[in-house]
Amino acid sequence: MVEDIFGYGVGKIPHSGPEVGAKYSVGNLAQRRIVMSEGEFCAKDLTLGRANALVKKLGGMEVVDGILAETLKFTIEAVVEQKKSVLRLLAEFVLPEQVGNFNPQQFFRTRSGLCVWDDFKDLVLKFAKPVSGVVATTIRKHELVKPANDSQIRSGLPEGHVFQASELCGHLAGMILRQPNGGAGQLLNNGYANLFYVQVGSEVVVVGVLWSAGYRRWSVFAFQLDVSQWRAGRQVLSRATAG
Repeated sequence: MVEDIFGYGVGKIPHSGPEVGAKYSVGNLAQRRIVMSEGEFCAKDLTLGRANALVKKLGGMEVVDGILAETLKFTIEAVVEQKKSVLRLLAEFVLPEQVGNFNPQQFFRTRSGLCVWDDFKDLVLKFAKPVSGVVATTIRKHELVKPANDSQIRSGLPEGHVFQASELCGHLAGMILRQPNGGAGQLLNNGYANLFYVQVGSEVVVVGVLWSAGYRRWSVFAFQLDVSQWRAGRQVLSRATAG
């Protein structure tokens, strides 16, 4: 006798429910739902077509028999949609060692070729101390591929991406000096911001630097996090590993 997936043979009759006395076959089971009491069948809305699809998804009747016989086990995992990163990794490079004494307060002053905004002075510069050299640091350079706030950006950066204030000031000064008059280098010079995240006291802030062709100068500024969204095309520079 041919048997369907519900355990009824062709021509057998369900022993309960409103369709008692009706004959069933594999063909008409595909067209009709079997209504049974909850105590007898835990999925009364299951159709033959859906059950057959489930068997195929599991890998066939041999797998189903193994699960029922408890010789095979399977796990159920929710499919979580992966969020696409707002960043695209462009390159990894090393910022060279800065030799000699460096005083951030003396360097970061508005002058010809450099504009230092008050928010950078208030949020970052007051935490930066004079140092005797700055060690070489491996940096990852990313392009922001769609608008995002700081929290969204930071979720795609390495765990140790945050700079210390004195460290950032030393390396940022070196990068600016290596690109005089807005020349080519690791910093964007097309008017788009280059972003860094820096630890200042108990919080992290974002530092930006951009080349202003109209004024022929680099501008350095800072904001608290998530003040607004950054537009696509901006560049994010981060530590590759924790310092």
